[in-house]
Amino acid sequence: MPDKQENRIRELENAHIPIWLIKDLCWMLSWKLPAMAMIIPAIGMSVFVCFLTKNNKYLLWPNIAITFWITANSIWMTGEFLNFHFKVLASIFFIAGLVAVMIYFIFRLKPVLSRKTDKL
Repeated sequence: MPDKQENRIRELENAHIPIWLIKDLCWMLSWKLPAMAMIIPAIGMSVFVCFLTKNNKYLLWPNIAITFWITANSIWMTGEFLNFHFKVLASIFFIAGLVAVMIYFIFRLKPVLSRKTDKL
């Protein structure tokens, strides 16, 4: 059974989802000011969840990937609103998110692969 801190982290992760959905909805509707204002709570909450999960590599790396994703998404959105192309900068953050996910899967696969090699 999860402990209280793990439940709190899950609650924050779940509370974080509507924040970035509101940001993206405002972006889609071209509501520039609300969309831009939602960048701060979306990234801020994501960084806070990373801080809370810093001692658990299985929770931390996916949260780091989400932080990079929201950052990349926010950069892309800002570029569209300003009629300036920030896609190269956004792609750096998207790639960083992919690297974070790969690190997560390496941590997840390492014990499985070591058990299989022990049996050989």
